[in-house]
Amino acid sequence: MLKQGCLVLSPPATCEMGHSLLKAKVILKLSGQAPMEQAELWAVKQQKKQITLKQFSASMVGIVAKVDHHTLDEAPFAYKNIDDVMALQKDLVKVLHRVRPLINIKG
Repeated sequence: MLKQGCLVLSPPATCEMGHSLLKAKVILKLSGQAPMEQAELWAVKQQKKQITLKQFSASMVGIVAKVDHHTLDEAPFAYKNIDDVMALQKDLVKVLHRVRPLINIKG
């Protein structure tokens, strides 16, 4: 549970998008799940089939990361646009700052 005014660092949306520092506007009861639900995981799998390594590589300019077929699920366009997602949550949280990655290591 997050109390009103509590600060939290969001999980990374993708390896290119990084984290967001959020401030809760209301009391939030968290489910403990990552921001992606099962439907989102399915959508990522479908999108992954359409992403090329050339597109993924171009999106990662300026970020040191492993870009290959095994990391296609980290491509920024495999997920919903994080700005659109955060706009839908504007009544719940305020985005104070976006932390952009310089290096991404996927285990």
